[in-house]
Amino acid sequence: MHRDPFERHYDVAVIGGGLCGVAAALRAAMDGKSVIVVEGRSALGWEITWAYELSFDMSQLGALSGNEFTIVKQFARQMEDVGGLRHGRIDAAITEMLLDRWLDEAGIDVLLFSFPEGLLLFDGDRKIAPAASLGCKGGRGLIRASVFVDATEDGLLWRQAGASLEAHNARRVKQVIAFNHVAREITQPAQLRCPDDLGVLEVVVQPSVWRGEAFVEFTLCELSPTACRIKVPSIIEHARKSVDALSEAIVTHTGHEPISVDIPVCTSKREEAHLHPHVINLVGAGLWACEEGLGNRLNGVVGRLAWGELAGACASRFSEEISRMRHAERLFEDLDVAKPCFEPRHERSDIAVAGGGTAGAIAAIAAAREGASVKLLEWSSLLGGMGTGGAIHTYYHGVKGGLQDEIDERVDELSKLFSGRWGFVGFHPEAKKVVLTQMAVEAGVDLKFLTLIVGAHTRQVGDVKHIEAVEAVGVDGSLTLQAHSFIDCTGDGDLAAFAGAEFILGRDADCLLHAYSQPVGVIDASGRLSFINIDAGYVDPTDVTDMTRARRMGIRHYWRERFTEENRPLYIAPLLGIRQGRHIVGDYQLTLVDEIVGRKFEDAVSYTWAHYDNHSFDYENESDEAIFWTWVLGQWGKRIGCEVPYRCMLARGIDGLLVACRAISLTVDAHHEFRMLRDMQRLGEVAAVASIIALRHGTTVRGVDIAELQGELRRRNLIGDDSAIPNPLSLRLPEEVRRSPEAVLRRLPQDALDECERFLYSEKPEEAVWVLAHNGDGARVILQRALQSGSPKLRFYAAAALAMLGYDDGAEELIACVRERRGKLHEGLKAAPTWVVAIAMLGRLKCQNAVPEIVGVLKDSSAPIDALIAALRALGRIGDRSVCDEILQFLGRDDLPTQRQMQVSVGDIESVIEDARWQIELAAAEVLARLGRPMPDIPKRHVEDERAYVRRYARRVLELCSEVTA
Repeated sequence: MHRDPFERHYDVAVIGGGLCGVAAALRAAMDGKSVIVVEGRSALGWEITWAYELSFDMSQLGALSGNEFTIVKQFARQMEDVGGLRHGRIDAAITEMLLDRWLDEAGIDVLLFSFPEGLLLFDGDRKIAPAASLGCKGGRGLIRASVFVDATEDGLLWRQAGASLEAHNARRVKQVIAFNHVAREITQPAQLRCPDDLGVLEVVVQPSVWRGEAFVEFTLCELSPTACRIKVPSIIEHARKSVDALSEAIVTHTGHEPISVDIPVCTSKREEAHLHPHVINLVGAGLWACEEGLGNRLNGVVGRLAWGELAGACASRFSEEISRMRHAERLFEDLDVAKPCFEPRHERSDIAVAGGGTAGAIAAIAAAREGASVKLLEWSSLLGGMGTGGAIHTYYHGVKGGLQDEIDERVDELSKLFSGRWGFVGFHPEAKKVVLTQMAVEAGVDLKFLTLIVGAHTRQVGDVKHIEAVEAVGVDGSLTLQAHSFIDCTGDGDLAAFAGAEFILGRDADCLLHAYSQPVGVIDASGRLSFINIDAGYVDPTDVTDMTRARRMGIRHYWRERFTEENRPLYIAPLLGIRQGRHIVGDYQLTLVDEIVGRKFEDAVSYTWAHYDNHSFDYENESDEAIFWTWVLGQWGKRIGCEVPYRCMLARGIDGLLVACRAISLTVDAHHEFRMLRDMQRLGEVAAVASIIALRHGTTVRGVDIAELQGELRRRNLIGDDSAIPNPLSLRLPEEVRRSPEAVLRRLPQDALDECERFLYSEKPEEAVWVLAHNGDGARVILQRALQSGSPKLRFYAAAALAMLGYDDGAEELIACVRERRGKLHEGLKAAPTWVVAIAMLGRLKCQNAVPEIVGVLKDSSAPIDALIAALRALGRIGDRSVCDEILQFLGRDDLPTQRQMQVSVGDIESVIEDARWQIELAAAEVLARLGRPMPDIPKRHVEDERAYVRRYARRVLELCSEVTA
């Protein structure tokens, strides 16, 4: 059941999901309070799970003597039970999974990917906060609570509400590097000599829970993830020279961000430590709320948990006092008169890049190298996206060229230092993190990490909206950033959507997006640094509650009742593997047909080259084009690709913006081929070059001269001559097919049709079948002849191609496939039985004669889930109202198959099983409504599903039921 945190009123809202915040939440929940924890990162307990503070020192409790710390002791016991605590050290990946389970069992709501913007306040003798404003993945939201707990690392809410912290910025921080394949076990901390030219204050080697692993911690006096990351190579080199056991070990991961060594102190006078001096329902849980000196003594895992537990008890007590206030309920509902206690900072740059992932890092570097002032806003604390923070450190197809080649060369060279004598799959992700950071700093990019885009300012200029500024929220509060041009590299087209761009979200049939993954890092059987990449389910990345659910579900797939050196992950990737979000509707939408024919464009600015890498198995819910290409012809693995036109980067009706990520303007079908790391990296540089040209000429990105842009892209080796992308089709077809495929395919000359007919009777007729399926009357005669073939495969191909053209000549052949339950024609990951595919083709034909056989499928207890949904959708397209009773009887079956197996891409691990009952029931309800027999009770059962994509489809079906009833 979905619980929308933005519609609830909590007793206690903990803002900040670090250790102090987690402990405060658990303590308040123990007292029976309704609690939510809000965290901007993707994990709770970030000090452990992101910064790798792994020492578990129970002596820190001595600083708070006289208190019983239930949470600390329970945490220690549970970590020991699952194998994550040994010799005073804990494991980060296990901690993330354990904290998630613990809060879930306690009934605590969690909202990740959400940074606090600030409190809303009622003025009076003593101020009170009825709500907190959050900047979230997908926009903004308000959290309502009786008591707010500020558990942010730097006391953001505390300071905004009028209290002051001493030494807020100037303090030491610690960065951590993990080594594996360590030659001898490190059992005790060892401080290394620290020469002046190393530029750090301290270097310490620490033991691990696991044999063969050790951690090197270094301290410097700069509160900056950027400065820490740039120091990593020199620290690795120094550690290898200083410790023999590390000389050949491999660096497997590093802290995603540093952790403070020095804790600032609240200097405002208060009645008691945890209470804010001006806001009566604001409790401080950060170590900065301690009296002077105590915060530094508690600065560790145990101390933070203990201090947070005390803050939670305070919050619980005050929530009871607040609830007894006169008119408390009305006070917290009347938000219109509450005033924000925060104001955004205002900044400006020539070019602003939203998102520092696969494309964004390159976009920022390329633009800044041309002398432009560039600000990059990135949600995480690192650059590179899925190739670095997502653990997918290998290239899968795509096209080389441009700045990415220089990056790859630098990564290859630096990887020698990181890998020791051990190997790694693909490229070394930590080396790439460093290289991208180095190049960004060298170019002069202003990096703003832990910052989310949440809005846009536009003005109407003629027929288009022009973006003038973006709004962002992060660990430092809110920001309004003006720029000449904006580049959307968010992956999901967040900035374009905030500016009002039209977009597609999910496939037509059921709104579902591509499966997401939750990778982890591992050492493989050969001793190499590698990863596991499993599809963990589905997610709507525009919905922050669904993103939170997906992250939590994703990490739970790796849970074990007891972890060992053999089954433990090295680390959990901080980024979710989101394969698909919005597709912005641009001046041109790239199609699957474009990719199959290798289309060329006058305004080409890049290339794409891969295969139709759709992870779905339920192709009955995909488009007819996808069904034909993959299920009918078995072409899932065939290499395809084309040129990419500049128009795909221009959101329709929007100016001042280039979309340079997987949200580029294309169809859902085209997306599955066009989403590879290399191709996204290329887009980032293209966007940078176009933005620089616009800046130099004082025009907008829509006004860029294409010839000038293409000339610069050729100079950078981003585009070449017309032969840069080979023709995916081996048939001899007119060259015009690659310029205007849909028009030319429909009117092929006779010699091209003769060529297709010859290929039909070859060993590999699939290309010819595909071309004929896009022709017309000329193809019909050829396919009719093929229907008489002695080859079952060719007969099926011909019947399916005729169905694609709308001709029913092959209907009896398709019906026979269903009746006889004919098997697969192809082998491979995405192959399906011919009879299941035939159902989909009969639906396209709206074949009335097929109804009895298709209804028979609904009664077949051995029919798989894909056949059942295909049958429902076919009946809906055919439109025979007499089948409604049969469908209702089908829904009453108690033996329906509802489990769907997800794909495992990399790693020896069991696949995830997804509950797909919703797909069956909602498909049936949609068909019933289209047949004039609406059953709104069916979608009503799903409108409160915890999964956003299920809710969205259920609402669509419910609306359809209402329309039919009206």
